[in-house]
Amino acid sequence: MSLLEKKIYTVLALLLIFIFPINSSGQNQSFIESGSIEFERSENVFFYLDSYYGTLEGDMKKYADEYKNNNPKFKLTSFILDFDTNESIFLPKSNSELKIDFLSQFSSENKVLVDFKRQTYSAQKNIFGIKYRFNEPIKKINWKLTGETREIAGFLCRRANGLIADSIYVVAFYTDQITPKGGPESFMGLPGMILGVALPNEHITWFAKRYTPGRDRQLLIRNKLEGKAITTSELDEVFKNERNRRTLNLLNFIKRRTLF
Repeated sequence: MSLLEKKIYTVLALLLIFIFPINSSGQNQSFIESGSIEFERSENVFFYLDSYYGTLEGDMKKYADEYKNNNPKFKLTSFILDFDTNESIFLPKSNSELKIDFLSQFSSENKVLVDFKRQTYSAQKNIFGIKYRFNEPIKKINWKLTGETREIAGFLCRRANGLIADSIYVVAFYTDQITPKGGPESFMGLPGMILGVALPNEHITWFAKRYTPGRDRQLLIRNKLEGKAITTSELDEVFKNERNRRTLNLLNFIKRRTLF
C-alpha cells in the first residue's frame, strides 16, 4: 500500500467513525424524561412475625404461626411510578393484588405524589388502620456514591449508600439515563432515577421490573390522595396514644415505616 493510499484509508476510517459512532452500551443513549416504571416490592414477612409477634403468647402467637404455615415468606407487591420532569406519582399497581393482612396497616400500600419543581411531596399512608395524608418538603437523604454498578430493567445503574433520619441504612441504585431525580416511595435526591432500593436491616426492597414510554395522565385523576391531613408532630402524638396498646418494639417498627 502506497503512502497516498494509506492517507486515503485513514481519512475514510475517521469519516466512518464520525458518521457512524460506536454505541458502547446496549441501552439507547438518549435521555429519558417521562414514562412509567413498574416496581416490585419484597418484604420478609416471617422476619416481621418472628421479631414483633414471635415472643407473644395467645391469639397473636397463634396468628403468627398460622400465617407462616399458610403463606410465602416474602410478600411481593407491584407498584407503578408514573413520571415526567415536573412530577411523579407512585401507587399500587392493582388493589386486587394486595392482601389484607397485618402489614396492610403499617404503610405497606402508600401512594406518593412528588412535585419536582417545588421540591415537595404528598403521601397517603395507612397507619394503625387509619388513612393519613402528609404534605412535606422532599426528605433529604445523606447519599454517598460508590463505584459499584449493576443492570436493572435494562439500565446501567450506579450504587449509592445513605441514611434516613440518621438511623436507617439504605442502598440505592440509580440511572442517569432517566433524568428526573425521583424513585419509589419517597426515595430520591440522586443524579437520576432510582431503580433499586434495599433496606437491609428492615428486610425490604424495591426493584424496577420494566420501563414503559409515555405517561398515563388519568392516574392522578383516578388516585387522588385521601386521609386525614397530619403533621410530623401530630403523628408523634398518635404514637404516644398507642403506647398502652402495643409493644415498644412494634411501635418503633411502625414509626420507621412512616419515614419512607
